[in-house]
Amino acid sequence: MNKKIEAEPVALTKKDQLLKNFIKVRKALSVALVDLEEDDLTIKALDGYSVRDVLAHIVEWDHSAITNVHRFLEGGKVDLSPDEDNDAFNSEAVSKWSNVKGHEMVQMFNRSTLEVHDFIQRLTEEELFYDREIKFKDNSVTPAWFLVEVDHDLGHARQIEDWKREVGIGGL
Repeated sequence: MNKKIEAEPVALTKKDQLLKNFIKVRKALSVALVDLEEDDLTIKALDGYSVRDVLAHIVEWDHSAITNVHRFLEGGKVDLSPDEDNDAFNSEAVSKWSNVKGHEMVQMFNRSTLEVHDFIQRLTEEELFYDREIKFKDNSVTPAWFLVEVDHDLGHARQIEDWKREVGIGGL
């Protein structure tokens, strides 16, 4: 008479899926940072950038995304220039954070990840996917669009892991 009780699968909301994706990609980046020493973080081995530079770019993007989401939800003008000119945005970010040591940048990346995660948590699903009919290329610009860049972040994680494997860091 012991009937096995199984939970019914619960469909994830769009917000839950967004958070799940964000956690997945940021975890991949965090894992890629394991075994890197201070010197490793500053070698310009990733298409002319260092791991510290890549993290600076991501931290700056996070700050820009949160600012843009506030503007977006208040009905203001959003700044699409980081998307329109990635090279200029990256150069500016790298320059802005150039005096920060590699491990300090890792800590800033971790804090920034928590800030974005908490920010997403505080927004409603309606806010995250609100569409003001702003387009960038063929994409609808929504708060979620600003906050979670799955392919971009996974690309950087793979880039770091590939480089570590190439130079024999961490037994990869």
